[in-house]
Amino acid sequence: MGYAALDELLTALKGLHKLKCVGRRLASAVAESADDPKLAQLVAIHSEEDAHWVVVLSRHIQRLGGSADLLESKSLKPDDLCKSAIDIHRLRSRLVVRLEALVPRVRDDALHADLVEMALKDRASIARAEQCLCGT
Repeated sequence: MGYAALDELLTALKGLHKLKCVGRRLASAVAESADDPKLAQLVAIHSEEDAHWVVVLSRHIQRLGGSADLLESKSLKPDDLCKSAIDIHRLRSRLVVRLEALVPRVRDDALHADLVEMALKDRASIARAEQCLCGT
């Protein structure tokens, strides 16, 4: 398989960055609208985590010579909070799949370590979300 070329790596990082931006915005909107305190707390944690990773990914993208454009921050008002929470869960699951495919192909030690940490934290977030969504 070999290591990822710079352009492939930047494309993958920008895709992860975009997912984190969308996840952060959606989680923030759900947290503000949720009547269930448990759901509000869970998605607020997701929003904070995603905000952190947006910054980390932006730094790596810029360090590698790319530009990490932040998505315009449109106000989101989710109509169906349960569906939105499930959408956040799906976004995280997709992100972990992308991370697991990318990590073995990353040569840069700092980036590799951050991507491994992101995957582990997202797996933990997925587990918390499943507990919350399943009511256990």
